[in-house]
Amino acid sequence: MASLRVALLLAIAQTARARSATLAAIASNADYANRLYGSSHAVDPARLRVVWPDLMPPKLRAALRVECGQTRQTLFYERHFLQRRALWVHRPPGFEEVFADKSWVEVTHCAYGTNKTAGPFFFAAAGSGVWINVGRSLRLDFEAKAGPAIHRAIADGDFATAARLLGGVDVTKYDSVQFRRMHGGTWPADVVLTEIAFLKIDGSEADAVSVFHHVLKCGPRRALRHCRAGDVAVALQSDCRLSLINDVFTPHANKHGHTPLTDVVPSRGVRDVLERSRCTVENCSAAAARAGWWEAQISEWDAQIPEAEAAVERQRQVVAERRAKRDRAAQRRENDPGNKKYVADLKSAEASVAYNLEKLRNATDHVDYVRAKTEAARQRARLAEAHRLACVGGDDELPVVGRRPEAGWGGLLYRFMIGAETTLIVLLLWVAAAGRAPAVGCARGGNIKISI
Repeated sequence: MASLRVALLLAIAQTARARSATLAAIASNADYANRLYGSSHAVDPARLRVVWPDLMPPKLRAALRVECGQTRQTLFYERHFLQRRALWVHRPPGFEEVFADKSWVEVTHCAYGTNKTAGPFFFAAAGSGVWINVGRSLRLDFEAKAGPAIHRAIADGDFATAARLLGGVDVTKYDSVQFRRMHGGTWPADVVLTEIAFLKIDGSEADAVSVFHHVLKCGPRRALRHCRAGDVAVALQSDCRLSLINDVFTPHANKHGHTPLTDVVPSRGVRDVLERSRCTVENCSAAAARAGWWEAQISEWDAQIPEAEAAVERQRQVVAERRAKRDRAAQRRENDPGNKKYVADLKSAEASVAYNLEKLRNATDHVDYVRAKTEAARQRARLAEAHRLACVGGDDELPVVGRRPEAGWGGLLYRFMIGAETTLIVLLLWVAAAGRAPAVGCARGGNIKISI
């Protein structure tokens, strides 16, 4: 038993040393700190929550590794955090952040949702390079019983419900509300952050981070300054969205009616780390096929425009002829009002004019339809082409789904080692907790049952 406990302690110590070494290497790299903060020695490894591989020198970036689809290693990639250019730093259970009133806090923000009326939400994330002052802040625990309901009420701008859930506390008297231990339903189970809702600054959750430049600061903590348009820390978060794969076929227009041409894979720096970690990323052959398909759609719809326009001109001539015929029938009826044939001819001519006017409207609408489809195809082709150019090879349609196994015997050995390693770690943890060895047996259905 003593040897197992020693092995467990050695494993924990080795993991801690590896984590510290990785974060220390990032924090001590002057090139990275200067590009992000404009100052060396500005990165605090003890508080670091987010890093930007795009800003790292090749040698530093080449040394980084992630565990594909998992968060247990020092660094991980999480697309649900809406920061496609970032890797996140895993912190052990119990790591929490709460900020005093009027504190300057490093944050991330990405435009999320549409038609949002409530104020924006930011993640507290040391290492982002962008700072905001929390002002007078109400501090809450998201994991408390009413935490999620209060969070939802504030996100919806329903401050009356928030006050009721808080026992009469008027949240509108605060500049911000901090939710420590924030956790989303789509996040990895062991990841928590502090999320800060701002109630009194212009803008909403649907706005990009650059909209809040008037309240943001950049630079190192000891020398904060107002962010400038060219600050890389702001630019990284302005280009933050990770679109879903289906957006290539059904892109979503923003509030101005424009389709954002965002990539559907992480940034080049992040993808470099994922590739070196043998994580599967976007299927580039599928990306190329989509780009080619949309180019073909442009040609097909473009070819229909001349014929559609010609059909409109032909129909205009028909309408002109029917109007002339109606005018002649009207003149004959005026000259001989009692002639029933002339009355019937005028009625028929008027019906013909109305019918052909409807056909003209349909032909004109068809031209507008073809032109709209052509423009939509062009937008989607540009999106697909940007995706194709940004793509780095992989085997799957999702940005990160798991580690690519080695082929043949190497793959079998790799899968065996991963399974054995995980089992050993679990057993060691149980031994440390219980002080005795676990018993292993078979449960109903052939499943393995382990008890201590």
